[in-house]
Amino acid sequence: MGIRGLARLAGAGGIALLAGLGAGAAGAEEFDFSTGVDIMLRQQTTVHALQFLTVTKEIGGGFHLGQSVYSAAWGDAGGLFIGGFEGFRRFTFSDTTSVDIGGFVGGGGGAAVVLGDGLMTKAQVTLNQAFAEGFEAHLGIGWTRVTGSAINTPVLSFGLSRRLDVALAPGHTGPRPASGIELSSAAGLARAYVPIASTRRGGGSTLKPMGLVGGEFTMRTPGIDNVEAYVSAVGAAYNEGAGYAEWLAGPRFYTRPFLNERLRGFADVGIGFAGGGTVDTGGGLVLAASAG
Repeated sequence: MGIRGLARLAGAGGIALLAGLGAGAAGAEEFDFSTGVDIMLRQQTTVHALQFLTVTKEIGGGFHLGQSVYSAAWGDAGGLFIGGFEGFRRFTFSDTTSVDIGGFVGGGGGAAVVLGDGLMTKAQVTLNQAFAEGFEAHLGIGWTRVTGSAINTPVLSFGLSRRLDVALAPGHTGPRPASGIELSSAAGLARAYVPIASTRRGGGSTLKPMGLVGGEFTMRTPGIDNVEAYVSAVGAAYNEGAGYAEWLAGPRFYTRPFLNERLRGFADVGIGFAGGGTVDTGGGLVLAASAG
């Protein structure tokens, strides 16, 4: 790998946005899994549309929170991807029709499109129409801005979502979902990377520290409390590394609770892919280890 000696700070724990989401709830919880495309109405770069994958959950009062990943889908910008937080307030007008008002914030880049910070923000209004049990079609209008790039445009969004039951850990006693998987937490991540003797893509100057934002979710097998699996995605949002983003997945191990059962230690390992911008990751394979 081209990037060497990468110190990871504020790593796997992150900033808990939905930590322990639904912990102790009885039975499975409902999540909305969505996919679709945002068509950019201004063609300011080689990106003409973004494809998205989103997972959200209602947290009460019509508010929904979750995480999204966006990637280039149309144009000439393969390798551009951005991950972060999605949130909206839903206003229901009938059993089948509703409107969402909200947005997205995250980081990333790639494909030589994002040459600056890499922070993406989007505000959007979306019309939702149920057409089958658990399914909804979505039509939205919004505005997307990616700092450090020329992207600053209205977008037209088309999407499809499916509501599924997922069991939440720990301690629920209701029926298990068919998969037998429990979602134990969803969290936001803020990371600071301090490269050690790593050069930028193309050689020459030394890679400087960079800040990243994104999110992760963890899953557990019922009855096993000290081991879980995690999947995380973060992208550059500050300082060096514009266009860099990474995916990691692996096991995480916990100690028994201590200090009046308020704290637990952890250690994890991960494997994934990363790259983009001036960060040289060679073929893209990344191995990681964390403790805290």
